[in-house]
Amino acid sequence: MVASNVKHIDFLSCNISDEFIRTSLAWFSNVVELNLSANNFTILPACIKECRLLAILILDYCMHLREIGGIPPNLETFSAIRCTSLKDLDLTDLIASTKVCCSLRELVLDDCENLQEIRGIPPSIELLSARNCRSLTTSCRKMLLIQELHEAGNKSFCLPGTRMPEWFEHCSNGHSISFWFRDNFPSISLCIVGHMRKIPTRHIRFEDNVDEVLSENEWNHAVVSIDMDFKSNTTGQFAAGIGLHVIKQNCSMDRIQFTSPFNHQSFL
Repeated sequence: MVASNVKHIDFLSCNISDEFIRTSLAWFSNVVELNLSANNFTILPACIKECRLLAILILDYCMHLREIGGIPPNLETFSAIRCTSLKDLDLTDLIASTKVCCSLRELVLDDCENLQEIRGIPPSIELLSARNCRSLTTSCRKMLLIQELHEAGNKSFCLPGTRMPEWFEHCSNGHSISFWFRDNFPSISLCIVGHMRKIPTRHIRFEDNVDEVLSENEWNHAVVSIDMDFKSNTTGQFAAGIGLHVIKQNCSMDRIQFTSPFNHQSFL
């Protein structure tokens, strides 16, 4: 079997064994997308790193997978949904082996219920989804939420937890948060905390409540609203909260306020 001219390979539910994986990965050196979902192998061997053209690797529902020996150096999307035997994912070699810039943009680990550690998150990550990964250690969660990792913006992380990171300087209970700004709309990060009944499609709306046209040096009131389906907590109230952080390298703090600059009354 030779896969030199094949760019996309799908081995979904093919009863692939450890032996097949160990002896066959070398055939896929020119493959761009590889789907190994819903198979029985327990180890993804280190030789996967030789697949240097691989951009998309999908291991969803490989429920016996317990060890990932390596990550291809030019991988852009890595999905391992419901790999329930996986306890550790180490990406540090990926960062070390990339001389210029790591390519990994999307990392999806939803429902890996026994996953405890994720190491070596590269700065290139734009999407990290770890819904229902409730076994993540406290130190791992703190690492994934450090301010330096998110300060560049353009990132979307979904993690288990009920606490707002301390570096979000403006917080609100409920489904909306507001602030005032002058000149250009500021670069911001949002953190949404809540107990969800189901995994929803999130809609974020930015509403300008003052002027249709933003005027230089005039204050504009912005409201950020989140449309999400939250379940009630033990008190019967909606358990939802939104935090806002201003990315200061792109915005001067004298051009943003969290209360009205006119009457000093909160708009939360």
